Amino acid sequence: MTPVALYSPDPARGWLPWAWLTPILMILFNAVPVLALDG
Repeated sequence: MTPVALYSPDPARGWLPWAWLTPILMILFNAVPVLALDG
């Protein structure tokens, strides 16, 4: 059960970029509508 296989056989090219991109994207998707409504 290695999550690396879900993205790419090469861990450096597979899960490492998404490991820090995913939280940032989730924060942006949640923050943008809130800021737009409050603004």
